[in-house]
Amino acid sequence: MVRILFCLISYALLIDLDAQKYITAGGARLCEDIGISIQQRIAKHLTIEGVLNSSYRNDDLGLKLMLEQHNPLITRRFNVYYGAGVHWNYIGDSARIYPSGISLIGGIEFTSDRFNVSWDFLPSFSFWYGKEPFNPSTALTLRYVFIKEKKKKKHLKFWKKK
Repeated sequence: MVRILFCLISYALLIDLDAQKYITAGGARLCEDIGISIQQRIAKHLTIEGVLNSSYRNDDLGLKLMLEQHNPLITRRFNVYYGAGVHWNYIGDSARIYPSGISLIGGIEFTSDRFNVSWDFLPSFSFWYGKEPFNPSTALTLRYVFIKEKKKKKHLKFWKKK
């Protein structure tokens, strides 16, 4: 039993896992507010995410731009990610107050074919004009994969030169 477990762990450590199966994805962010999320991969493990959200309770509008690092957990379809960025909010009852600051993000995501589901924790720290200096939120985001990553061909003929 120990040998089998050792072999499985060794195999898992030796295979090359990439972090994402998509290049561009977008969809709905569902939390206390409702929003739109768009992710664009810019490097092997890096994405830029933009979130535009609106409140149910009032006319508030928010925009967040974040840089995220994606790392695979079990397979390249199941990832953990974290990152940081900036946020800006428009408060509907006062056109002169725009709370803004820094946002952090951490979460997990799963991608299957053209669909991506993620859950995240997104705390925001407002340094300018905010009534609430700290605003934590969690959300479930459902995205459609617009541009998939092309499949890489694996050559098992190791005895032939490339």
